[in-house]
Parts: sequence; structure tokens; C-alpha cells
Amino acid sequence: MAPRALWKGDLKLANIECPVALYAAASSAERISFHIVNRKTGNRVRREYVDEESGKPVSEDDKVKGFDVGNDTFVTIEPDEVSDLVPANDKTLSVRRFVKNSDMDALFFDRPYYLGPDKGAEEEFALIRESLAAEDIHELLRAWELKHRHRAAECVTQHTLFRKETRWPGYYYRGDAMKVDDANWHVLTVSRRDPKTGEYTMEKAPCYHLVGADEK
Repeated sequence: MAPRALWKGDLKLANIECPVALYAAASSAERISFHIVNRKTGNRVRREYVDEESGKPVSEDDKVKGFDVGNDTFVTIEPDEVSDLVPANDKTLSVRRFVKNSDMDALFFDRPYYLGPDKGAEEEFALIRESLAAEDIHELLRAWELKHRHRAAECVTQHTLFRKETRWPGYYYRGDAMKVDDANWHVLTVSRRDPKTGEYTMEKAPCYHLVGADEK
């Protein structure tokens, strides 16, 4: 049996847009479930909607949403009218940027879902999917190089902020630590980055000069 869509709308990336549907990635069909039964007879109890005044059952076709305007007077709203009341921006998923998995709150991973094309939109969905992927190994390598450069620049920045001494007119300048501090300069800066939080742990290690000052 085909999965039932939980939500339908449009996926938009740049100038490409296609109708999509949201599905649950996990099913509860195999879970153990319980039914309400009559303790005396052992028969299942059936729930049905009845008219409040007549007490007669109401068929599925006669059920409709209604808003109470007072004195038990209701204004009925048809299903298509409810859909028209939903703002257009709630029906479109616009891809603006990508975030790291570690930046997402674990609350959003309570239930897994997946997005797929709605009927007749397979080609448009495939076009968006392919545009997000590398076309060949060279594009994939280029993406890794950019990520590596970003990480290297981030690491250098963390090391620079950690060291308090200034080398001038040479390596770098610290306006908040203008004193030339040889004791803290002749050390190694060691860092560790937590892959989950992105936080750096910094420390200084001894630096041993293989060439003595008298041998230079």
C-alpha cells in the first residue's frame, strides 16, 4: 500500500519549483497496540459520532468543521475552504541555506520524515536533487577543499586568539597584548576540536629548539 502523505506543498530552489509531499519514514504498524473492549462481554467498543439532540449517528459525509459564534450557533467550513485559509508561504519550502547536523536541536529528530515528489513532479524533483549533488569527482574534491580551507582558517583564528603575546614587526599583532613576551612566544599551541559541538580546547606545549642560539 502506498504511503499516505502527511503534508503537501512546493519545494523551491532558486528558479526551480515542484510539488512535493512529506511522508513518515518510520511506521507504527508493527507496534503492539491495544483496543478498548467491554469487560463483561469481551467485545470491542466502537466509537461513533451522534447528533447531540437527536442522538442519531452522523455519517462520514455529513461531518463538517464548525465555528461556534455563540448560543450554540455554528458557522460551517468545508475542507476546501480550510485549505484556502492556509497562507501561501506555509505551502512552499524554500531552500535558502544548509546547516550542520550538529547545529540542529535533537528535538527535531524525534520522528524521521522524508520528502518526495508529488504525482507528476518526478522530473522536477530529480532536477533539484541532482543540482545539489556533485557532477563528478572533481566537484566533490573541490567541495572538500573549500571545507578544509574553512576549517584551517578557523583553526588559525582560534590559535591567534588564544596566544596573548605579540611578534612585531613580524608574525601578527595583538592590540590588546602589545608587550613582546618571549616566554610565551617560544611554545607550541595545541588544539583539539570537538566534532559534535565545534568547540576548541587550547593548551600550550614546550617548544624545543634543535638549533641553539649560538649556532645560528
